[in-house]
Amino acid sequence: MGERKAPGSDEKHLNLPTDVAVLQDGSFYVSDGYGNTRVVKFSAQGEFLFEWGTPGSGPGEFDLPHGIAVDENERVFVADRSNSRIQIFDSTGTFIAEWKSQGLGRPYSMAIGSDNSVYVVDGGDPIFPFRAKAIKFTVQGALRS
Repeated sequence: MGERKAPGSDEKHLNLPTDVAVLQDGSFYVSDGYGNTRVVKFSAQGEFLFEWGTPGSGPGEFDLPHGIAVDENERVFVADRSNSRIQIFDSTGTFIAEWKSQGLGRPYSMAIGSDNSVYVVDGGDPIFPFRAKAIKFTVQGALRS
């Protein structure tokens, strides 16, 4: 999987990937964000399975997918950093929902906690980067305190 110092956008190459989320069976998703605007799924053996995502701001489109996490139901949460949102997909890459609010600036990274909360590292917005913070959501997208 991949080839060192050989960026690309095909099944055998990545281009500045940003994060990885590993499933129970060893398969994994990669957010291939800087050079490509996609999410790629690989088998536990590193074989390409499928990908999704194109440049843009609509459902299933990305502008720098930066962080990725998978919950216990195998829903895939993607921090779409430059679109200032979190997108949620099923295990096949089908769009389910998006979380976007004035309280969410540029999400960089995320993790699903043992309490089933979604923890997001938010880099603030481009105008006020000092607003960086960590945010806690329910898996339904509601803010938790």
